[in-house]
Amino acid sequence: MARDCGVDISGQRARQVKSQDFSRFDRIFGMDRANVRALRQKAPEGAHGRIHLFLHHALGQDEEVLDPYYGSEERFAAVCQTIREACEALATRLSERDDSALSSGHTSSTT
Repeated sequence: MARDCGVDISGQRARQVKSQDFSRFDRIFGMDRANVRALRQKAPEGAHGRIHLFLHHALGQDEEVLDPYYGSEERFAAVCQTIREACEALATRLSERDDSALSSGHTSSTT
């Protein structure tokens, strides 16, 4: 189905979030509130600010990404489109922030 959306995930492997991920990544996204709750339960207290509901952080929408697994092909396509739009908006916003940080001399990164 991802291929139908123009996304090649053949090299991707799913895994559970590891404890070191909470210090390794600046942002960790949950697609629904249950994911966000589970992530916050697993995270150390200081990392809670890194965990976000994906559509809220990307588009400012207080909505969840619907799980397309048990739905129709049309639902999968709609979820794919929603995720694509949110990723593009998030990438633009982060790029603008990075450009601003570069021009101000303040930058940060994680490795």
